[in-house]
Amino acid sequence: MEERRGVRSYSFDPVYRHLLRAMELSQNGDVPQDLKAEINRAIELCQENFAYPWEDALKEGRVSYYATPRMLTGNVEGTRTLIK
Repeated sequence: MEERRGVRSYSFDPVYRHLLRAMELSQNGDVPQDLKAEINRAIELCQENFAYPWEDALKEGRVSYYATPRMLTGNVEGTRTLIK
């Protein structure tokens, strides 16, 4: 389980990959500092999402079904409420 939550698992998420690429591109040009900060914050939010113990939250009844981190970054959309 920890391996799945590890840094290597982040690379499978397309949103995360695009954010990393945007951050890389922003270092090479004349990009406003506030935009760089927003890109970095979005990357941090993705990392927090990937690191969150979703399986534990399900077992404890804090969420209504197991949501993979990919589901929460926009790859899967649904109509059910996740958090109870």
